[in-house]
Amino acid sequence: EYTPQSPYLLALPPYLNIENHLLETHDFHYLWMPGKILFRLFFNRKATYTDAVFFYRKGAIENFLRAVSTDRHIIFVTNSTNIQKLKFQEKDLVPHAATVSYVQTPDTSTFSVQNQILDSIRQVIGQRTIPATIIFACGPAGKMLAHTLTISNEAVAHDVGSGIAFLFDEEDHGGQIKWKEFGMLYEERRDAEFKSFSTH
Repeated sequence: EYTPQSPYLLALPPYLNIENHLLETHDFHYLWMPGKILFRLFFNRKATYTDAVFFYRKGAIENFLRAVSTDRHIIFVTNSTNIQKLKFQEKDLVPHAATVSYVQTPDTSTFSVQNQILDSIRQVIGQRTIPATIIFACGPAGKMLAHTLTISNEAVAHDVGSGIAFLFDEEDHGGQIKWKEFGMLYEERRDAEFKSFSTH
C-alpha cells in the first residue's frame, strides 16, 4: 500500500486534482472522471503525489538529470536508439556523475524480458561501489523494475517514461493530450509551476 512512508513517489495525471465543473467546461470530463472515481475508491488520498507529465515539459528532464546525478553511478535503462543519443549528450546531461552505464532494452515488449533486464541492472550495479541512480525509459516495465529496486533498497530509481525522447527535440510535450488547453485550465486552479502536488 502506498503511504507517506513509502520509499518511492507515485506520479499521477494532474487532471485528477481539477474540479469536475472545470473538466466539463473544457470537455475533459469523459476522459478523466473514471480515473477520478478510481482514485477516490482505491488510492490513499492523504499521501503526496507528483506530476505524471513533469518530464514531458521542455527543459524539465535535463534539469532533473543534472540534479540527481552528482557523485552517483548513473544507469540508463532504455532502447538502443535512446542510448546512442544519450551517449552523445552525456557530458551535458550528467556532467557531475561519478560514472555512467547503460542497459539496453528492446524497443517494445519489455515485460516479456523484465527478469533479464533486472539481472543485467544488478550486474551493472555490482560492478561499482558508488551508489547507483537508475533512469528507466523502457515502457510500462520500467515502473515495475523501478519499484522492485527501490523496495529492495538496491538503488534510487526514476521512471521518466517517454520524457527521455523529448531530450532530443525543442518542443514542449507536457502531457501530449490537449496540453495547451489543459495548461489554461490548470492555471485556473493551480500555480503554473506545480512540480508536485498533494491530493487530500
